[in-house]
Amino acid sequence: MLMRMMLNRALFLTGLVSGLLLSPIARAASAGDGQWLRLMHYQRGIGAALTSSIDSPNFFISPQGRSDPEAEWTANLALLKETSWTFQGEAVDPQCVFPARALYFQSMGLLSRDHRSCPELETFQKQLDLDSMSLVFSTAYAGNSASMFGHTLLKLNRKNSDPGRGLLDYGVAFLALSDPTDGALYALKGLLGGYPGFYTIQNYYELVNQYAYSENRDLWELPIALDESEKRYLVTHLWELNKGVSASYYFTHVNCASMLAELIDVAKTDWQIRASIKGFVMPSELIRRVSDRTGPREMGFRASQRRRWLHNLTRLESEELSVYRKNWDEQKLSSNVEAGPDAQVLDTLLDRITIEKGRLNFELQKPLRRFERDVLMARSSIATASSTPNLRGENNPVLAHGPKRVEVHAGAYDKEFLYGIRLRAGWHDLLDSSEGFEPYYHLNYFNLTLDRLRSGKTLHAANFKLAEVWSLNPYTVDEHILSWMMGGGADYREGQRSIYFKGAGGISATGGIFLFSFLPGAELRVNLTRGRMEADMFVHFQVLARWTKLFRSLAVVEPGIDDRKNQSMLLSLENRFDFSKFYQGVFKVERESWKYEIEKELKTGASRWELGFAKLY
Repeated sequence: MLMRMMLNRALFLTGLVSGLLLSPIARAASAGDGQWLRLMHYQRGIGAALTSSIDSPNFFISPQGRSDPEAEWTANLALLKETSWTFQGEAVDPQCVFPARALYFQSMGLLSRDHRSCPELETFQKQLDLDSMSLVFSTAYAGNSASMFGHTLLKLNRKNSDPGRGLLDYGVAFLALSDPTDGALYALKGLLGGYPGFYTIQNYYELVNQYAYSENRDLWELPIALDESEKRYLVTHLWELNKGVSASYYFTHVNCASMLAELIDVAKTDWQIRASIKGFVMPSELIRRVSDRTGPREMGFRASQRRRWLHNLTRLESEELSVYRKNWDEQKLSSNVEAGPDAQVLDTLLDRITIEKGRLNFELQKPLRRFERDVLMARSSIATASSTPNLRGENNPVLAHGPKRVEVHAGAYDKEFLYGIRLRAGWHDLLDSSEGFEPYYHLNYFNLTLDRLRSGKTLHAANFKLAEVWSLNPYTVDEHILSWMMGGGADYREGQRSIYFKGAGGISATGGIFLFSFLPGAELRVNLTRGRMEADMFVHFQVLARWTKLFRSLAVVEPGIDDRKNQSMLLSLENRFDFSKFYQGVFKVERESWKYEIEKELKTGASRWELGFAKLY
């Protein structure tokens, strides 16, 4: 009897100890340690469910590991105590495959700290020679809608790195493996997770060549200091991710910004960057949130090839500019001056040639390469050294406003009191402050406007813009970039419910503080109330004035005609003033008139004005 009691007590104590050891999530939570969740990239979905962003089976040990952190914890602890395991067809030490997880369990006192030999891991650590890291933001590049959100990557700064350049450091990016033959399916697959995404580690100069030179995008670098523990976690976790690990890529929430946020969180365990970004995760939001944690830091800036070329153009005298344009247009060296092109002209030509080569495949580059050879030979005969301008960056992304916007407004519609609300999930429009953004882009998505008249019992009007994109880079003598816009959504107005898509293309030009745009276009509308399809042609002319950093105006004139020869004319003027980075005041006046024919001709029109107050966050 006594023996049975002692055995029961022993079993109870064993179960209690096992329970404590095999309840890691409860233990970690009680200790305030969520590192296990970060190492496995667990994120909270709908409700309280935890699911890893990573969906590669070889990243998990437990069959239920992607959605069961405790089962994965238990399976990993058991595995890491072993000395041999078959991984991808080879017998390996599991601690050499998952060194960051081993480091975690050792810090919890659950795994021996005995040294195990991992030659490949040690070589990887020596190769990175990590001292600190930088979050790098790549700006948009001219006319390309896919780049408008920007892009982020991590720069791994080596201990003996050249602080001025750092080209021999390493860069980490999370990229979608897309199919170039998908065409229009690219956007759909990107929204629905149709592409696998991978972490890549490559020489930083390769990334600079791709973004700053091939794609002509400026690079901003935000330095982040690391202590020894943070370095160990970052390097060992990168080793784990560099084993073919993938995650389904979504433009909205599993992308270059969100996955880098999860990686930064592994090193900076108290920052909680990923959890701080709600809804869509955008590169500009990531760098702003990281900057909030690092505090004021001097940002590094690397100018794109295009920015250097445009800068050199402004330095040419009028005669030099004429020679440059003549040489470029003819694609051969000639001059209206006896001495031939000078060093400044030849350097500017080489800048332009580099830009154009990046836009062409190798076969189409051949004539340009012949011209490049002639320019290089001419340049080599001039002793004057090329000057490399130290350009200062504009539009620091850390200074950008928040992407979400809420506006309440009130005014009058044909002398009747009107009030309403506008909600925007993201991201930036032309009347927002351009600080931190490229100045010629407008990209809004999930934008909802609701209006109601005082006398009305229901909505007066509603407009839901699923997406609206404007690219208004100026068309110049030296750079022929066309402007365009496209957008679509659904609206309710004057009792009519419709869904629509519109697009336009044309040119823009700048003059001082003004940006002028002329865009003929068309709108396809499905009128759900009448059950018919309608097509509209319109001409959109607008003038954007940035009077000061705080005050901007946008005037629009848009005449149009539909397939039933109904005519319309829109005139509007919107003014926006920044009270601060987070608050705006709005004043808008609008006049719209149209001619509509059913059985007889009717002419009507409406005027409205409104005052609004908006918050960005």
